[in-house]
Amino acid sequence: MTHPNDYPSDVVQFMLKKPGQKMNYWGYSRWDAPATMAFDSYLGEVGQPRPDRPAIPSLHIFTPEDAGRTRYFWAVGRSNDINDIEHSERLRAGYVHAFENEDKPMIAAQFRRLGGKDFWEMKPLLLPTDSGAVKARRILAKLIQAEQTHSVDRAVQAMARNTPAQELSEQGD
Repeated sequence: MTHPNDYPSDVVQFMLKKPGQKMNYWGYSRWDAPATMAFDSYLGEVGQPRPDRPAIPSLHIFTPEDAGRTRYFWAVGRSNDINDIEHSERLRAGYVHAFENEDKPMIAAQFRRLGGKDFWEMKPLLLPTDSGAVKARRILAKLIQAEQTHSVDRAVQAMARNTPAQELSEQGD
C-alpha cells in the first residue's frame, strides 16, 4: 500500500510529532499462518525515496484459548524520539484504548452475530479490500485440512504397525 504526498492518519502524525504535514507512506504487511501478522509503515518526506527502516514496525499474534476466546499479543515501535518516555506512554495508552474500546467490542459483536456458525456459512458480502483476509482464510483452511489428513495418515500407519497412541503424541501430534 502506497500513499504518496498525503496526510498520514492522526495517530501517525501524533507518533511522529508532525501534525498537518504531508508525507509519503508505504505500508507492508506479512501474515504467517496460522495467526501472526507483521505490519511495517515507512514514512518519508514528500519527493524523497522510501527510508531504509520502518518508522512504525508492529507485530500482532493471535492464540486461540478455546472455541470462544483468543489471546491477542501486540507490539508497536517507532524510529523517532525513542527515548521520550512520556510520548511512549501516551502512544501506548492510545493503542490500548483503540484495541480495548474500539477493536475488541467490534470483534466481539461480530463473533456473537456469527452465533457459532462458520464464517462462509453466513455468506458474507466481500469487498475488494477483503481480498487479503479471504486469501488468508483459504490458505489456513488448506493447511488445517492437510494437517488433519496427515494426522489421519499417521494414525492409520501406526495402527498397521501396532504403534501405541502415546507414541503418536510423542512424535509431534
